[in-house]
Amino acid sequence: MEGKMSSIEQKIDLLTEKFTIFSEAVIGKFSEIDAKFEQIDSRFEQIDKRFEQIEHRLDKMDARFEKMERRMDRFESSLNETNQIVHHILEFRHKVQKCNAKKCKIMVE
Repeated sequence: MEGKMSSIEQKIDLLTEKFTIFSEAVIGKFSEIDAKFEQIDSRFEQIDKRFEQIEHRLDKMDARFEKMERRMDRFESSLNETNQIVHHILEFRHKVQKCNAKKCKIMVE
């Protein structure tokens, strides 16, 4: 009976040792996986910061674009006013030429 107990104790010790080795291996793998997740998390944080920088730059570019649009609108308005003035000047010039032509006819007769 004592021989059987000794054999059972040896088996228990062997199983305990194997379980300990297996547990340490599993814990080691979980530690490796955890480290990988931390690296991934860190990378996502870097990507998130980069996106924030890009978003900030896009906001700046959008503000500049809006400012340029306002300038273009003012320029277009000024150009339209200038075109109207030139049109009036040309009309006036044409009337003066007509008038001068009539005066010349009157003087010749």
